[in-house]
Amino acid sequence: MISIDKDKKNITHQKKIKQSWELNSWAIAMGDALTVEKTLEKCGLQMPQFDIIFADPPYDMADIQGLVSILMPLLADQGWLIIEHKPQLVFAEQELLKKEYGSTTMTIFAKE
Repeated sequence: MISIDKDKKNITHQKKIKQSWELNSWAIAMGDALTVEKTLEKCGLQMPQFDIIFADPPYDMADIQGLVSILMPLLADQGWLIIEHKPQLVFAEQELLKKEYGSTTMTIFAKE
């Protein structure tokens, strides 16, 4: 498992969870998820194909819809991309599933 985050507080919190739950295979990288390959290289990690990518971008991020075209190529066959966003947001790509939870929506895309 790999997590990438820009926020130092989030990184610190993830590292505490990793240690307390003894999740030794969890790689935590500080950087930009939009430039995954560069971020992983900077941290000495190789670029895998992911089975699941969970993206929780800032809700006010410009072009959240663009995440689909950036992140889908990183998935292994049958992999899932899950994006958390505002309910009003609409994606051009066909989703597998869309679930609303109050002011949050999770949209799941599957790689064939």
